[in-house]
Amino acid sequence: MAEAVVALFSTEQIARILDVPPAEVRRWVRGGLLRPARIDRRSAFFDFKDVAASRAVAALTRAGVTPRRIKRSLRQIGEWLPDAHDQLTRLEAGAAGRGVRVRLRSGQAADPSGQLLLDLAGEVERSPPAEARIVALYPAAGSAAPDADGAEAWFDAGVRAEEAGAYEQAVDVYERAVARGDASAEIDFNLGNALYALGRAADAAASYLRAVGREPGYVEAWNNLGNALIDTGRAAEAIDAYRRALALDPHYADAHSNLAEVLARLGRTAEARRHRQAYLREAPHGDRPPQWRLLIRHRPDIS
Repeated sequence: MAEAVVALFSTEQIARILDVPPAEVRRWVRGGLLRPARIDRRSAFFDFKDVAASRAVAALTRAGVTPRRIKRSLRQIGEWLPDAHDQLTRLEAGAAGRGVRVRLRSGQAADPSGQLLLDLAGEVERSPPAEARIVALYPAAGSAAPDADGAEAWFDAGVRAEEAGAYEQAVDVYERAVARGDASAEIDFNLGNALYALGRAADAAASYLRAVGREPGYVEAWNNLGNALIDTGRAAEAIDAYRRALALDPHYADAHSNLAEVLARLGRTAEARRHRQAYLREAPHGDRPPQWRLLIRHRPDIS
């Protein structure tokens, strides 16, 4: 009997279905929220069940629930409900995106601890989550802040500060998260992003280097390291960083685009064109950097 053909979706296809950046899907995979059906040459592929799970994660994050909160909820649910990861499609955000609850097969709702909830219209709003309280009560770097829930709450507060454009606050919050708990590649990566947004490219590069040192397979960190290295005039090292990102994920469109740009600046037009073509294959509907019209058609002067 012929083996059944199972349709699989790439990370980029899942991202297009959900209208989120591919980096967000990769973050969910790294964090254990999504489990690819197959890994081929370090690229992840997902089946129809994974598509449903990814839709659930996207809906929760859009409602304001952080990936860390989802993961904590799944751990709690796993203590009383088997196959918790298969229950992702039953998870939903609480009132105004605060907290997570699971919709049981009976139609009733329960909180992650297993306690049944009264599903009343006009549900009474709970107090804001710890990370929201930190952002609200922590107006400037160096100010005293509530202890809240420890390092995880500080990390989530940094994410919210970034989203609000408060990058100096985000840097301070991430550094406090490191001081208050175990450092992680995710914290180093986010710290690097906030530093880069402040124009501190050298410090950002150092933070990205710590991230890939902790997690060598962190493809987004390699790509962003390349960007920071370019801004500090270290083109050869940037090329190596982009190539490392592509060795981990040959379909990573942004790394192809960034590598093509720096190669074109160095006058290596044939190599640049190959990566530009790869970028167009991987992201046919993505933004077309306007500088490419100049970089590809006009070979830079080399003195």
